Amino acid sequence: MKLIKQNKPLFLLLITLLAYVMIVILFINPLITKNSELEERRSQILISQQEKEYIKTFNQQKNLDLENKKSEDIILSIEKSMEDIVEINSIIKRSEQVENSETVLLELSISSTLENIFKLDTKLKDLNLENSIDAIKIENYKGKNGKSEKVNCTMVFKVD
Repeated sequence: MKLIKQNKPLFLLLITLLAYVMIVILFINPLITKNSELEERRSQILISQQEKEYIKTFNQQKNLDLENKKSEDIILSIEKSMEDIVEINSIIKRSEQVENSETVLLELSISSTLENIFKLDTKLKDLNLENSIDAIKIENYKGKNGKSEKVNCTMVFKVD
């Protein structure tokens, strides 16, 4: 006790140091541990969100590629099935925004006799395009003595 009274400032410093160590051990260390766990969770959540965005972007790109491939497949199918009956001048592919979806429009320009153009009905049924026709325009129809000559026909198809 005599030693405590002689070194009173040193004793107060020792008690303060012990109190500080106790506070650090009991309160601050658990808070630091919790903070580290929260930071780790936060980084996992951020990584997960980035992965979801990447997957969403990848899927959108994949869907666009599939739609383009589908329209390209239709173009090739049209060329293969119709080139023996009519003369294909051009096939133009356009995209049109309708409400919340995008529709592909194919504009087929052909030249042939009127009879051959009417024969395309079976080819369109084979390609499942008979219900996709949006517009048909026939130009330069000039018949002589009941004979039909070459006409230009433009068909517009809506492909989903």
